[in-house]
Amino acid sequence: MNDKKTFWLKKVIKKRPIAAFIVFLAVLFGLIFISSNIRSAKISTNQVTQVTTKKVVISAVDEVPRVSVQAKIDKRNIIQLVAQKTGVVSYLYAVDGQIVTRGKTIALISDTPFGGDASAVALEITEKQQKVSAENIERQEKIFKKQKEIIENTATATENSERQASIDKKQVSISEENAELSNELSQLNLRQAQLVASLATVKSPSQGIIQKILVRPGEFVTAGTPIALFQGEISDVLAEAQVSADIASRFAVTSSSYAQIGERQVEIKPVYISTEATNKYLYSIIFRIQAEYAFGLADASFVSLDIPLENKGEGNIFLVSLDAIQITQTKNFIFTFENGKAVSKEVQLGKVFGQFAEVVSGLEKTDKIIVNRNVFDGDVAEAIE
Repeated sequence: MNDKKTFWLKKVIKKRPIAAFIVFLAVLFGLIFISSNIRSAKISTNQVTQVTTKKVVISAVDEVPRVSVQAKIDKRNIIQLVAQKTGVVSYLYAVDGQIVTRGKTIALISDTPFGGDASAVALEITEKQQKVSAENIERQEKIFKKQKEIIENTATATENSERQASIDKKQVSISEENAELSNELSQLNLRQAQLVASLATVKSPSQGIIQKILVRPGEFVTAGTPIALFQGEISDVLAEAQVSADIASRFAVTSSSYAQIGERQVEIKPVYISTEATNKYLYSIIFRIQAEYAFGLADASFVSLDIPLENKGEGNIFLVSLDAIQITQTKNFIFTFENGKAVSKEVQLGKVFGQFAEVVSGLEKTDKIIVNRNVFDGDVAEAIE
């Protein structure tokens, strides 16, 4: 039977090849069309029956927003001891790690490598001059006292003699005042010489530790050259964050701020907020970090801070994360979480505060904002913590 059908099909194709070819193509296209429709129907059926539930992160519209800023560490117990004059380091009186008391001499700066210093010589001369001046004033005081006694004892009762005695007393008083003035000038010269001589020494300002000697004997230095790194008694550390005027005005003083120190998040307290710009257009917020965390912080280094902003919600104006805001050429909108679905709401934006923007209209206090960007209006969603 099959052989007869095959023979007949071959006979028809041989007799009318073109017509047979057209029929073959028609049958082929028909099968392709039917197969495509069946596949589409299956896909459509699967899409209808399999509804994807998207997991989303939500936040309350009125929760406290937080921004990350960088703050510069100020370890006020770490200072550099510097040279006060130009010269040569002739002697060092301390080593690395040495505990020193207040006023301990750390280094001596001389005019020559062998310790010769003009200021030291000038101080010695001035001290001797002051000593001589002090001895002279004592001798002159005795002389003036004796002169006054002689004038009083030799004075007669005549008018001329009384007038002469008065003149003599005034001359003695003037000489006494000149002697005292000369002695005072000598004392001032001594103080000036002591001040100049003190510039040759580098001393510790308080009790502490010499962390590092930064120069060597015989090294030439100028005024201001660091001589040693000194650490005073342990105290609290300050961290200064420089922020825009908008963030400074919105900073929530009563809420907690945190500093990331290594792997630890440490709560910190603000001690000062500037009311004027301290660096061009930036404002300063200064925090205090407890002394127990000072070891993990280097002076003048930077640390990340997590600080809160006020979100009062007055007049339905809120701060919203920029991640939650969808911006197009014609409008701005935010997805909110309502009854297990993502609902699009058109909003109007105001100022930008770091990673947040001010939403001036379009939201209510009870709204739950979807932070994710992979949702569309009407999507079924599940809130996650």
